[in-house]
Amino acid sequence: NLSGRADKEYISILRLSAKENETAVDEALRSLIDKGSPLTFEQVEAIVRSGQPCSLLVQKLLIAKRDLKLQNILGSVRV
Repeated sequence: NLSGRADKEYISILRLSAKENETAVDEALRSLIDKGSPLTFEQVEAIVRSGQPCSLLVQKLLIAKRDLKLQNILGSVRV
């Protein structure tokens, strides 16, 4: 039964999210969707446990935050 299998996958992914890291599971799901890959518990779990880098959007946000800190530091330096 395909519906029953999908329900089990969904429940397993929800449990992983609650047990491990909700953000990491979300990022894993987004990554799989972006790649057009099937959303299976095994794939999501493998990505979460691998510590694979977060999505490009999150990476850009982290870089922007770092750049703002650098601007603040450089802006306070007097020559």
